[in-house]
Amino acid sequence: MGGIVKSNSERGAEFQSRARNTLTQWLGVHFNTEISLPIGSPPKDHRFDLVSEDRRYVGEAKAFSWTASGNTPSAKITTL
Repeated sequence: MGGIVKSNSERGAEFQSRARNTLTQWLGVHFNTEISLPIGSPPKDHRFDLVSEDRRYVGEAKAFSWTASGNTPSAKITTL
């Protein structure tokens, strides 16, 4: 097995960057990462993975991968 094994945080950051670039391309607006916005009532800050500069679009970028045996990562799927 050759190659460098990436950590979960490295894979997540790479996916977030790809999602940011793709959304920028498709929507024609720039996205910032790790932006806190107040949500709920009463408002409480929540840090979003991706937020457009005009605050029109917000999103979470989650990268899931299957287990080595090909099984669904059930603990993660429940969070979807």
